[in-house]
Amino acid sequence: MILSYEMEVLDVLDEVIFHLNSKFEVLGGNKRVEDLGFDLENLKGKVLDVIISPQYRRVFRASAEVSFKVWITTKVKLRVLNANGEQIPVEAKIFPKENGGRAEFFVILKPEYLWNFRVFEEFPYPVMVLGKKGVIFLNSSAFKISEEVKFLKLDDGDEVEVGGISYKVRKFESFHGFSKVRILILIEIPQVDPRLEKFAMAGIMSSLISHDLKNSLTTV
Repeated sequence: MILSYEMEVLDVLDEVIFHLNSKFEVLGGNKRVEDLGFDLENLKGKVLDVIISPQYRRVFRASAEVSFKVWITTKVKLRVLNANGEQIPVEAKIFPKENGGRAEFFVILKPEYLWNFRVFEEFPYPVMVLGKKGVIFLNSSAFKISEEVKFLKLDDGDEVEVGGISYKVRKFESFHGFSKVRILILIEIPQVDPRLEKFAMAGIMSSLISHDLKNSLTTV
């Protein structure tokens, strides 16, 4: 059983945390479980396998067994399933814990991708980041036309006219936290040519990669 002060500490952390028994059944967790789209109460008593992608369940259990036997913290790369069924890449840290002579453990899930989308403010094109629940981020160029495009279902290669300007849509998919996101760039059609499109997509990739690298270096 998690003491009340322990729960208070868990709830202020950014990562998703589960408290499991030796049978991998969920005993509790922190409020961040909701970031996966699940109600913690509905997960209690269930084996954590229900949120781990099938091809990673054996790897997870093997890492947990090492944690138990050697009594050390172990780390493993996994893909977990959110409530939408999306496979989210995470790093799982497994901490062994003894409770009245019983072996239990905490599992901390940290998403591999957590972007700072403000890097797109430097882009000269409208850039929109969309999640399942709607808009996550608009750069200043996209904000100016947001009211006109918010009800449009835009996909890669679509052409749309907004404010008398024709745009071609380019779409890029990625992960952000515990969900998938769509990144849409609107390029003015008079400017569209294969080289410009490649430049725009390369710009997105380099922005995301450089941000990821910066996070990694900061962590180190």
